[in-house]
Amino acid sequence: MASWIELYTPGDSALVMLARSYRDQAREAANDAAAQVAAQLANDLAASAAQTLSAQAAAQAAAAVIPITADRAVGRRPSDTDAWQMLRATVAYGFGPTGDLQQVPVDTLRWEFDPVTLAPFGAAFAGARTNRFTAARDLTNAAWRKVNATVALAATGAEGTPNAASIITASAADAWVAQYGSGSAAGSHGMSVLLRRRTGTGNVRLSLGQTTGGAAAGPALFQSDFSSATGWTLGTGWAITGGQLVGTGVGTGNIASISLPAAMTFGLAYAVTYTIASISGGGIRPRFDGGTAVEGGVRSTAGTYTDVIRRNAAHTQLRFFPQAAGVNVVITNITIQPYMQAPVTLTSRWQRFNLGLDTTTSLRPQPAMAIHLATSGDEIDVDFAQGEPGPFTSAVIGDGTRAQGAVTLPVAQFGTRWNYRQGILLLEWNSQPGPFTSADDADWFGLISWGDTTANERLGILINPAHTSLEARCTAGGVVRTASAVTITAPAAGVTTRAAVAWDLDAGFLQVAARGVAGSKVALAALPIPGNIMLGRYATTNPLFGRIQGWDVRPAALFDSALAALTA
Repeated sequence: MASWIELYTPGDSALVMLARSYRDQAREAANDAAAQVAAQLANDLAASAAQTLSAQAAAQAAAAVIPITADRAVGRRPSDTDAWQMLRATVAYGFGPTGDLQQVPVDTLRWEFDPVTLAPFGAAFAGARTNRFTAARDLTNAAWRKVNATVALAATGAEGTPNAASIITASAADAWVAQYGSGSAAGSHGMSVLLRRRTGTGNVRLSLGQTTGGAAAGPALFQSDFSSATGWTLGTGWAITGGQLVGTGVGTGNIASISLPAAMTFGLAYAVTYTIASISGGGIRPRFDGGTAVEGGVRSTAGTYTDVIRRNAAHTQLRFFPQAAGVNVVITNITIQPYMQAPVTLTSRWQRFNLGLDTTTSLRPQPAMAIHLATSGDEIDVDFAQGEPGPFTSAVIGDGTRAQGAVTLPVAQFGTRWNYRQGILLLEWNSQPGPFTSADDADWFGLISWGDTTANERLGILINPAHTSLEARCTAGGVVRTASAVTITAPAAGVTTRAAVAWDLDAGFLQVAARGVAGSKVALAALPIPGNIMLGRYATTNPLFGRIQGWDVRPAALFDSALAALTA
């Protein structure tokens, strides 16, 4: 009989581990041919466990077990888990059964729970990602710029380590701590940070280098009503008079400029708001300059405009550039303020804020983040500031790089439950990011596969970035075989999905199914060399970002509606 491989959290306490040991022994005994002896042994073990465990420990043990559904076989042999090999060269972090962040040692499976409901998510997997911020936890580091703020490395970290997280104290109103990351490249960066309230009730806002989706609600770093020409450099045809910046017949080489405020931070986006009282003869545009310029829109009619412009490290000036020769323009005021997201709601408990994507370019290749406290005297704790290259935010990284993780299990471990010539791999999983947009084939998630250690001998299931297509891919003898594909309705992040791949070498068929739908049934002429079951990736590539809640090996193949029914 096939056994569902039940995934559960290894307990932290000896009592919990003892309870699970009793349970495993009882299940093993239940498979013994002597049914009466097994039943008696199970009763004895259960009674012993009840006497040994406190009510609190028993509740923790129950909460740690991934729940099973009615159509799963209930057995789990201890040898199944004993043979797992978890490979991950770095520590990892995940939210544990209490809802708090936990550090997971090297080469140890990471289990995740919903930090709010405490419901178990499953065994968690993530590909390699690098945090592009220096000192993700220690904001006293010089890489973090401070304005009206002091920082101390004196808070207990989100995972419980003393003096591992930072305390930001607003020494004046509109306090800032910000960093422009390093060592990255153009593309999307997933952004996140953990925060909690220490003292005060003032607004706390977060700012990225994004130029869409925020709100120009930050403090004014620069304002001018043109009552004075101090600080302005005026080219031919420009004058400041009567509280106005006036350009008369100015052309593309005639500019009006002023130095950018010292409080502006590299990499962040700023809202430049100005009012044009009148304009004729062409348009005008603002831009940050002093290197490769980044410009706002061209305006050729009167009105009040806001352009969101990201500051590069080389930018030193705000300049108004005419778009054509002979422009006549009157500007009455200008304001520069940070472009920030809406205030976040903090409590005394750590919360992780997923800030979305900061899309960088070759002109501004590093991600940027700023934390703003509006009220003097307020204090917050900050931990795990994160900017990682990729089209979504993944699990907490810390400093440096988190290695890719995968679990392997020798197929020989299954004995008669493994049938090389025909069978089914079945699993339940949920995606951490949910659907995302990417044209890069490497962003397909590898869910489960078997073969040797290479992609030359491999059969498995992968899902595309949009989470609308699953493929059963097969490479045998180094030859890529025709993939079986199925189209599904994309599940949202965290929604459990069941998928399966069936193969029959004698009948010559391969088929994938998911969410109650069977995919294409394709010809199968060869299979990979049997070696290991692998969870969480396809060979050494295509890592899964998400959680696996359970999986099964079945020694007989089913196809079409019968296979689809297994995944409903």
